[in-house]
Amino acid sequence: MFEKNTILNVIEKKNGNISKSAKELGITRAALYCRLHNMTYKSYLFSLTIRVLGLLLALILLAFGIAWVKTYVIIGGGILSVIAVYHLYRFMVKRFVEVDDFFESIKYRDFSRWFVETKGPQDIRELHKGFNLVNKTIKAIDSERQAQFVYLQKILEMVNIGLIAYNVETGEVLWTNDSFLKTLDFPAFKNIQYY
Repeated sequence: MFEKNTILNVIEKKNGNISKSAKELGITRAALYCRLHNMTYKSYLFSLTIRVLGLLLALILLAFGIAWVKTYVIIGGGILSVIAVYHLYRFMVKRFVEVDDFFESIKYRDFSRWFVETKGPQDIRELHKGFNLVNKTIKAIDSERQAQFVYLQKILEMVNIGLIAYNVETGEVLWTNDSFLKTLDFPAFKNIQYY
């Protein structure tokens, strides 16, 4: 089992290249990703547990103050409870906002959005790395699909057989090649309707 510092030092030495880092550590790339994920998850879980325990202790102090009718303990427990709730709320909201920003960029198909991977708590940086990886992958797939579409369109335009593509439900013409237009001697088609 590798220490957290050992893993992070190797990754830093390899300039963030996970494949080379995994090779140097003698483990698979998937295993390294799993260990990084576990380190991040443990860090998040530890932070969350500390905040929940702080809230629990403050509420216990408040309950003892109420049970023993000690004004100072009630005031102290109340103030500590409010502070603990506030910190727990901020901790959770910060993560929810990050996830919401990502889903909003997905909703509006804005894959150009880049999340900062160098600032903030470790779990948020890892979250941002994941978001950026998803955006990068979707952009690559989209550009590949676009290139294939243009290539297919060029091939279909060079065919001497008339071709037409249309929406079956609405009849809207999506695409025609020159051979089809020349065969029917029409300049363009906008819609095809069946009666």
